[in-house]
Amino acid sequence: MHISLNLSWSLRPQSWVVRWLQNPYNAAFIILLVIIVVSGLVWLGNSSGSSSKKVVIQLSSPAFGNGDNLPTQFTCDGDNTSPEFKIKKVSKDVKTLAIIFEDLDLDKEQYKDSPYLAQQMVWNIPATVTTFAQGVRPPGTMGRTISGNYNYNGPCPPAGQTHRYRFTLYALSTDSLAVGADSGVEDLKKAISRVELSKSELNVSYTGSGQRK
Repeated sequence: MHISLNLSWSLRPQSWVVRWLQNPYNAAFIILLVIIVVSGLVWLGNSSGSSSKKVVIQLSSPAFGNGDNLPTQFTCDGDNTSPEFKIKKVSKDVKTLAIIFEDLDLDKEQYKDSPYLAQQMVWNIPATVTTFAQGVRPPGTMGRTISGNYNYNGPCPPAGQTHRYRFTLYALSTDSLAVGADSGVEDLKKAISRVELSKSELNVSYTGSGQRK
């Protein structure tokens, strides 16, 4: 009698679960809960996987560091030659590179009728390139600059004025940007934004001396 009583108590919870699951609404709820949990685990797995594949690119120069004053030789007060750059990237997803050099303190009111506001623009640079040699045009499409030419234009602020400048290197997922050489800097940025994987910036400053060469 004592044993049968214990058995009846042990079976009651199981019988309650069976009866609860026999309700189709309750069974559907359990299935839905399982789907939500499994989907969440899959999402977490994909998120961790994608973050581990994040594209990282780094732009540096042996001539100056981020936040430094740009050496005079790279300005209109010096030789107006383009600096040497080193490029480090860790992803096979990068197909091409692009670089834009801008004057952050440019008086845009002065150039309000011109879309050519960059000091330098180059795109469709092969992803295999790891160095921009000093004074050498990078391989790729050279865009029209603020001076109206298609070359590097070093900083040239008025004498005594300090301007901030930024070199931005972009890692892109496309083999070629469909942007013409006569496109303005904003058109280039818009095209880049659609295929940008990562970017790296070098910020510098320069004070004009007024001693133009």
